[in-house]
Amino acid sequence: MIYDQNTSPQQPVVMVNCPSQLIRGKEHTILNVTLPIVENGQSLRLDMSHVKAIDAAGIGALMMMRHYAEHSGGTFEIVAPSPRVLEVLRLTQLDSVLLASHVLHDSNQLAAA
Repeated sequence: MIYDQNTSPQQPVVMVNCPSQLIRGKEHTILNVTLPIVENGQSLRLDMSHVKAIDAAGIGALMMMRHYAEHSGGTFEIVAPSPRVLEVLRLTQLDSVLLASHVLHDSNQLAAA
């Protein structure tokens, strides 16, 4: 798992690459990296382009990251969902909650085509 910290004077932003599986028993790996970031009020962008498997525990981890970010004054967004992640987020109707606005816009245009 790789993360890059891109900071600006207004709002620090951290980009984290998610591992290929966000499933029960493995969700703690990403939470150990991301929760300290969002608890400090930093904004987190999660690159999920390499995720091949996601389950309810993975969804729960995503929602936990979002919750901590909101309550600490930061933000949380998924910026590069894999096709599997996008499918699960749409099925659970969490795409509008978790996806970055430009990703949501692009995926809605593709779905309408």
